[in-house]
Amino acid sequence: MGKGCLRDDHPLLLGQTGFWGTPIANDKCRTADVILAVGTAQAIPFGLVGRALGIPLWFAESLTRVERPSRTGRWIYKWRLSEHFFYYWSSLAGYYPRGTYITVFA
Repeated sequence: MGKGCLRDDHPLLLGQTGFWGTPIANDKCRTADVILAVGTAQAIPFGLVGRALGIPLWFAESLTRVERPSRTGRWIYKWRLSEHFFYYWSSLAGYYPRGTYITVFA
């Protein structure tokens, strides 16, 4: 995902994945070392597919979740869908005791 993060003509842009995706993007996804998802609901299906393919999911809760976790974060954490779970606000530590707190604003 991340459409718009890179110019369409950027040399590192492989293109979209999936049914409408480019062959090289789909191939790189099948051979990935890790799936990194940051605050996105798409992490759930990607995590399930990654688990079936033996590719671990690393999930970071949305930066906008300051006091309460997102529904996606709660599900991924509860189902232990991610190998590593990160959150940005210390106020979420009680919700994610197995997670890793990342200090963003030090």
